[in-house]
Amino acid sequence: MAKLKLSKKLLQAGEAGDAETQYDLYCCYRYGLGVERSVEKADYWEHRAADNGHAEAQWELSFDYDGSFGEREYDKCIHYLELAAAQDHPGALFKLSCYYNWGTGV
Repeated sequence: MAKLKLSKKLLQAGEAGDAETQYDLYCCYRYGLGVERSVEKADYWEHRAADNGHAEAQWELSFDYDGSFGEREYDKCIHYLELAAAQDHPGALFKLSCYYNWGTGV
């Protein structure tokens, strides 16, 4: 099956700093939606979205640092969880409360 090419408009919106578009681009590259899967490009867009305030991207990025997929970097994990929790993200609120309850990384 041939992959579709992302529109210039979508990429321009992502580069311009639109967090929702950046998250959409992350999903496209992570799951191969309309493009070839690319871990590097997915990671790039996930970080851009998280750093621009996208709560779901922040929540998902916490898993990159909690040891689920590699080394534990609790300072980064907690950082992204706190950002998402400040926006009332339910998963981040729960995970962060567990970390505080267990004394993990905090």
